[in-house]
Amino acid sequence: MKLTVPIRIILAITLMTVVVGNFATVQAAVEGKQDSILAPLPDNQWTYEAARHLLFRTGFGGTPQQVERLHAMGLKKAVAHVMDFSQQSDAEFELEISTPASWGIDISRNARGKKLTDPEKRKARQEMRRKDTRMYQDLRQWWMKRIVTSKQPLEENLTLFWHGLFSTGYRTVQVSYGMHQQNELFRDNAAGNYADMLHGIIHDPAMLRYLDNNTNLKGRPNENLAREIMELFAMGEGCGYTENDIKEGARALTGNTFDRLKSKYHFNARTHDNGDKTIFGKTGNFDGDQFVDLILEQEATPAFIAERLFAYFAYSDPDPKTVKALSSCLYKSKYELAPMLKIILTSKAFYSDKARGTMIKSPVHLVAGTLRTLGISADAKINGAVSAAASMEQDLFQPPNVKGWEGGANWINSTTLFTRQNFSSRLVYGSWSKKNKRFDQAIDIVSHLKSKELDSESQIVDLFARTLFVQPVSSKDRQSLIEFLKKGQRLPPAEQWIAKKTIVNKKLQTLLVMMLSMPQYQLS
Repeated sequence: MKLTVPIRIILAITLMTVVVGNFATVQAAVEGKQDSILAPLPDNQWTYEAARHLLFRTGFGGTPQQVERLHAMGLKKAVAHVMDFSQQSDAEFELEISTPASWGIDISRNARGKKLTDPEKRKARQEMRRKDTRMYQDLRQWWMKRIVTSKQPLEENLTLFWHGLFSTGYRTVQVSYGMHQQNELFRDNAAGNYADMLHGIIHDPAMLRYLDNNTNLKGRPNENLAREIMELFAMGEGCGYTENDIKEGARALTGNTFDRLKSKYHFNARTHDNGDKTIFGKTGNFDGDQFVDLILEQEATPAFIAERLFAYFAYSDPDPKTVKALSSCLYKSKYELAPMLKIILTSKAFYSDKARGTMIKSPVHLVAGTLRTLGISADAKINGAVSAAASMEQDLFQPPNVKGWEGGANWINSTTLFTRQNFSSRLVYGSWSKKNKRFDQAIDIVSHLKSKELDSESQIVDLFARTLFVQPVSSKDRQSLIEFLKKGQRLPPAEQWIAKKTIVNKKLQTLLVMMLSMPQYQLS
């Protein structure tokens, strides 16, 4: 039945209120003093539900079989398993991408060495833009495929975290190879060393272009990169630095520029300010890397990163004691991230009621997680997944601004909620693909469940709920779903499903769309 526009709007607003309300309610719950919340979860609390929480928060979802395997490992081995980034080779994800310098397109002279006319120059630039745009589309699909199919999803999840923290956008950078380089920087240091990452970012062509450091010159400093490093990337707004530190930091970063055609970092000694600078009370002829070293010495830096990572995986606004403990771990390990991440992922805090089922899924987590949880082959769905996430306001390689995606309740509004529902519907029922010029097949649920012994409507609903939801479905919602299966033509016994596949699939597909559209599914 098609919903009229007014009814759809009312439904969207209602669901939006429920989702955001649930999110706010759970976030406000379980407040107060919690002793030893970073202590490891006791063995007797390592349940199937705890294993599912670990898999879904560190990755993007998974099948019940994958959850069961993780649960059988025990807590310590399970965390070690999700943190093992050696399970898959990068060679399994091919991408043809190159620098503009290798394309053989000259925007100044033709093959005979004659200077191009203005119309010829415009044509050459247009050709370069078209070529780079095609590479950019391939790049987005390449990363989404990694997110959906990687055997080490925590690595991709952390890469997404760093992309949101060190936010840059393709529309400003306009070099797909540069965006790919930056993506690999994040992946190489995903759970590696934050200090290495911060040093890397001041040599990263995409970041230097995005924050205009190529115009940061001796005598004419541009403060963008220096300001955002302290405010958004390392210390937090107004935490431990002054406006003078920004000005002096900008002077230290002069000369850090890049070759656009080669997408390569270049230090220009002629534009670097060699004068003394005073930063955080210390004076010297500091350059960009020394400026970063000074930032890493500040107390605010490990605290900022610790809080951001804890909030990304567990819950927002952790208490000061928790942040201090994690910050101390990060600083003592000389900014190695893995020890701190291990503490978070084994802690009672991570598996607490305050963490489970309290986070609104980002569009990428929703889209990729649905494909992973339902065990759907990704090849035919990647382009649609990229587009769906973008239409839900999380466009890969294009955060809205330098602050990145706000996340949380900001993911849900009447427009994006419609898009979330439409994505589920198109995925389950199938849809026409303009790009591939064919119909993407509907999900064959019968074949997927052919080994299951499902003798009643209640067993079917319970199986779907166990697969999809973090928290148990309410008795009222459970009964409504059971009643839906009983209405109209009832399902035949499970042993007859193969023979009556079309009829059974239609009923189960509708049930699946209903459950994917429920507020509970928007939470992880």
